[in-house]
Amino acid sequence: MSSCLVSVDWLVSQLGKPNLLVLDVSMDKVIGKEPIIYDEFRCIPGALKLSLETQLVNLESDMLHAMPSAAQFSEVIAGLGITASSQVVLYDNQGIYSAPRAWWIFKAMGFEKVYVLDGGLPQWLSAKQACETQYCRYDDGPIKSVPHEQRNSYQLNSYQLNTYQLNTYQLNTYQLASNSVMSAEQLNAAITNHSVQVIDVRAHERFAGIAQEPRPGVRSGHMPTAINIPFAQFLSGHRLKTCDELQSLFATARVTSHQPVVFSCGSGITACIGLLAAKVAGLQPLSLYDGSWAQWGSREDLPVVTD
Repeated sequence: MSSCLVSVDWLVSQLGKPNLLVLDVSMDKVIGKEPIIYDEFRCIPGALKLSLETQLVNLESDMLHAMPSAAQFSEVIAGLGITASSQVVLYDNQGIYSAPRAWWIFKAMGFEKVYVLDGGLPQWLSAKQACETQYCRYDDGPIKSVPHEQRNSYQLNSYQLNTYQLNTYQLNTYQLASNSVMSAEQLNAAITNHSVQVIDVRAHERFAGIAQEPRPGVRSGHMPTAINIPFAQFLSGHRLKTCDELQSLFATARVTSHQPVVFSCGSGITACIGLLAAKVAGLQPLSLYDGSWAQWGSREDLPVVTD
């Protein structure tokens, strides 16, 4: 597949195939939108849980949602039984919210066959597809069910890759692509040199400095030269807008492929919705400012603009 998105119909037709793994990457904390609340837990049949809050995150960093190291990423996906031949489909329970973050982590680490379920769990339910009431877990043998209430108990430190797994799978050594993530220093230099286009996907009130930031000690406003496209504008209901609609949206904002496009948000999660939209629209090269406004707005040495 050439697209980074898959449909519900496609996923239904592929469920049960040996190389396909479906990962629920929903987050417990949803910021920037009214969260969808479910009366009871449901997941796509065969789905495994992958946490962006305890597993695919560098907990030693002072950033809120720091990109995991390559070694950490390799260990986590090996613990899920993911190999170079796997096809990985990511989804979340908000439609399109945190799945793009997981997608960008996989892509940044050089994992190619990874896709986002367009519309996520809401779209799956809207299509009246069957659901399960508990996740599955990968072990040495067949996938085993894991009760929902235990879904956060399998954190990074609990993955013990035994001899059987290491001998059975030829695990790739993943490396973070240097141009996939930018530091504050790199971004500040690029802004000064006018060599990047920065897109901030926070709500306009936060971008303009009208609304107070939700995190203590973080200044209001935005980076110099930044363009504001709130992440909701990339969406149509629970799904991503079409390629034509996204191309029109970026063109209206005067975003082109003549310079690298860097996405930022509050803490590095919803910026990846913009990255997914830009990828669908054909923009490149793309990068994530991982620290996003939580880091930039906290540092007095970095410039802030208010409208």
